Amino acid sequence: MIISPPFLIARNANEAEDSWLARAMPLADSGTYPVSELLGWHGGIHLRAPSAGTGTEPIRAIADGTIAYVRQPTQQSDSHALNYLGWTDDGCVVLKHDTSIGADDTTETEVRFYSIYLHLNTIRSTVKPGEKIHRKAELGTAGSFEGTSGIIHFEIICDDANLKKLMGRNSGDLDTSKNGRTDAIFGEIFFKLPSTTQVYAQRPALNQTAGAGGTALGEELFVGIRYAAGDAKVTTYKADGKTLGNVLTEADAEYNLYATSAQIVTAYVGQADAPVQSAVYELLRFGRAVGPDPLKPADTPHWRQIATPTGTGWVNLNGSGVTKSSDADAPHWSGWHLLNEYQTDDSRCSITTIKKLLDANSDGINTLEEAASQLKKAPIINFLAGTICKFPTEWQKSTIATRWDWTTKESPPGSPANSVGSTTYLTQKDFVKFQSYAEALCFWDEAKLEGMEVAHWHFHPIRFIDHFRRCGWLSKREVIRATRKTVPENNKKTQVMTESGAITWEAMKSRLETASAKRPENIHIPIQKMCAKYLITTPLRIAHLWGQLAAETGRLELMVEGGADSYFDKYEPDTPQGDRLGNTTSGDGKRFKGRGLIQVTGRPNYTNYGTYRGRSFLTDETSAHLLTEAYNTCDASGWYWASKQRISLSNKKYLPLGKIGINYWADKGEKYLDRKEVTKCINPGLMHFDIRSACFGHASDVLNDNKDVSADYAAIIEPKT
Repeated sequence: MIISPPFLIARNANEAEDSWLARAMPLADSGTYPVSELLGWHGGIHLRAPSAGTGTEPIRAIADGTIAYVRQPTQQSDSHALNYLGWTDDGCVVLKHDTSIGADDTTETEVRFYSIYLHLNTIRSTVKPGEKIHRKAELGTAGSFEGTSGIIHFEIICDDANLKKLMGRNSGDLDTSKNGRTDAIFGEIFFKLPSTTQVYAQRPALNQTAGAGGTALGEELFVGIRYAAGDAKVTTYKADGKTLGNVLTEADAEYNLYATSAQIVTAYVGQADAPVQSAVYELLRFGRAVGPDPLKPADTPHWRQIATPTGTGWVNLNGSGVTKSSDADAPHWSGWHLLNEYQTDDSRCSITTIKKLLDANSDGINTLEEAASQLKKAPIINFLAGTICKFPTEWQKSTIATRWDWTTKESPPGSPANSVGSTTYLTQKDFVKFQSYAEALCFWDEAKLEGMEVAHWHFHPIRFIDHFRRCGWLSKREVIRATRKTVPENNKKTQVMTESGAITWEAMKSRLETASAKRPENIHIPIQKMCAKYLITTPLRIAHLWGQLAAETGRLELMVEGGADSYFDKYEPDTPQGDRLGNTTSGDGKRFKGRGLIQVTGRPNYTNYGTYRGRSFLTDETSAHLLTEAYNTCDASGWYWASKQRISLSNKKYLPLGKIGINYWADKGEKYLDRKEVTKCINPGLMHFDIRSACFGHASDVLNDNKDVSADYAAIIEPKT
């Protein structure tokens, strides 16, 4: 899923993600989630459009999708029902988003949700029902809400089945008695530590599950590891979500994942039961082995220094009783709460959790003043942002009179005059005007959103967007969109660069799904699993990978080095290229020809990758598995990406250049020289650099949050159906 805010603004230098999201989606004074100050359900938030020149930023699609509903705005009129309490624009667009967030084995975790944009005063002519739309495409402009200009109502909803796929469950808190889901793993990796977990002042040996002189943790805690920009951030949480102590930074821990996993394996040398590095890498990356390579011994330790109630100490995150999960599980200690207690004929919130939160003096009575004050407090705003609430839509015309009738009734005996519990907010005469106004904004019955019941699940849109921007998994549609339609070709005679090799949407889809003599079938999921495992999950890293794969595989067409058998004679032992590749046995040239997304070539590379996996790829039959088995085709390339160490020559000595892994070089940026440095990791001679650079630029345009595209952008045309 690739997702972004409905307003796009330039990011400041070194600006943190949460700061940028807050500036891109500034909250208006009205329209709080999930309830108003009257405790009436409100399924979205009101946003204030950021300024842009003499106007405001246009509203944009938050993700790829299909336009499900469009209502053009009503012309302003003082006598119209929409002029109740000041003019309110009724322009409305609803988008249906079908995407994916992970996979379990060979089945992709496909999800559907809807985004709703209301109070538009203009809608672009290109926005038509039934048409497909891309993320960042302009929808229209923010209109007025009750006399205040530049406001939109923004809402994200889904049905029961998709809630479970999106968040891993559809009721209650996360079950921490077992490990979390595997059909989606992303973002922060969590560990539930029992109170009996032993804490050590010094780290025990890498191959030891326990040390000497430990003390019990004393209480159940949760530890989160978030990898970003080369480092690891380690946070300790209490069960209520409050952090304990300081966030600990492990410098370069992300870049060093491959080296650290190798150190753990080395610690087992000489022992009868030693783990394979691939499984240990996953232990460090995901907290558990999730791929085809089992972790043996299963209790291979995972030592980390964490904040504890008494300071800091070392704990085994793969110890007895520890369970693992991730952001994809929407854990309750991260602030996620699923609330499903609603009345079908009443638009008031009756959920005790929310009512208590807004009852400032805890007298059991919710007043208007209390709610208005409480809804402005940061801790309460943050808590409510994590609530996922099921209740009926506020946009069904036929039920307005029934659901809002409570606003005309008297307060219960003994309650304050303006108690939210039920009071004379509106006279019968005023209610008629309110009803006409509310009904004029309704669209539910006309929209007929596929699969959606009147009562459905609502998310805080900012929290939803922030959450799934951590995902990094691309759907097939997003993969094809990130692939450039053509590639640049330099005419050797004229020295003029032209575009060639135009590819269709159907052809790219076929490359992801069907096998040929030059690629395995169903390559899409293994590619995405490779990216997740080796942390190629930021837009910049993915774009760099996609630029390199465009040249290495011909945009996913070829995953084996081409040529007749005689072509590989040049790789045989005792030939210059064969010796450089490390081939030692007759037949090695053909046997160890290049295979994979990034082609692994030569006996040493096949040997080293086999050792990493705990398998052998050294025979004619097994070496071919790097082509015929899609997981190997991709994982071998991820192994290369994570383990690559560039070397420089200084004073006649070969020294490491930069950190280990290509992510280090990808993180440098997107400029021309940055693209060259990444290319040198794969092809030091910069062969086909024009293709790599242009295809990087196109992928970056699709994946980044820039409003405009570069000269590299060349989209494959998507069929309308």
